[in-house]
Amino acid sequence: GIVVVDVAVLEMSRPPSRCEIRLHAELDGGYSAYAAQLPGVVSEGETREQAIRNVTEALDAALQTYREARQPIPWRTSVEPLAEGETQTWIPVVI
Repeated sequence: GIVVVDVAVLEMSRPPSRCEIRLHAELDGGYSAYAAQLPGVVSEGETREQAIRNVTEALDAALQTYREARQPIPWRTSVEPLAEGETQTWIPVVI
């Protein structure tokens, strides 16, 4: 018989186990943060820890949106090198 595979579900079933978060201290205080592997997931916070919490919430919301819409998650398989002044951390990905 013929087996039909939903590509969106297939792609969503293999996310990375963790996501790289890039942080940048802003000149006027606080931090900006973004998920290096998922375009459009950005946030900010007064402290580094708050920025990480906020971008984690943004990542969770983005993943839920893709799931609910049954859309493939556009994970980047490679990322740019760290920009000057950026630091990185890793957070677990929960699908």
